[in-house]
Amino acid sequence: MTAAMWWLYFSVAQHKALISTRSSFAFGYAHYVIFASAGAISVGIEVAVARVEDRSSALTDGRSAAIFTLPIAIFVLAFWALALRRSKRTVIDIAVPLSAVVIAVSALTPAPYIISAVGAVVVVLMTNPVRPHAQNVSPSEISHVLRQRP
Repeated sequence: MTAAMWWLYFSVAQHKALISTRSSFAFGYAHYVIFASAGAISVGIEVAVARVEDRSSALTDGRSAAIFTLPIAIFVLAFWALALRRSKRTVIDIAVPLSAVVIAVSALTPAPYIISAVGAVVVVLMTNPVRPHAQNVSPSEISHVLRQRP
């Protein structure tokens, strides 16, 4: 799960969001949601492991699965809103939020961990065509964008 999140986050060039002070602040503050959901995923993993070790815990299977799957869905949706939505690709704009909903609802299924992992991999594979753009950013383009900032 961590590898899928890392791959997704770094698969898209995000330097164009830093063209003004206002967009830079919005971009920066939006990361609170991304970082909070990433941190909550580690809590979900810990709860899932504790649930497997101690079946008599107060949490039900559905609740422990929700503690794992909901932060993943929030991470995917937040990243889509922050970086992927700008790609103007209809497939991404439909499939990524739909995948986030499937990941969130997977807590109600008998195999939430498998479904959420497959959902995260699907999101990474869908965004992979956007990735070559991130590799083709030249240093002069980055400095040009930074010079445009007031």
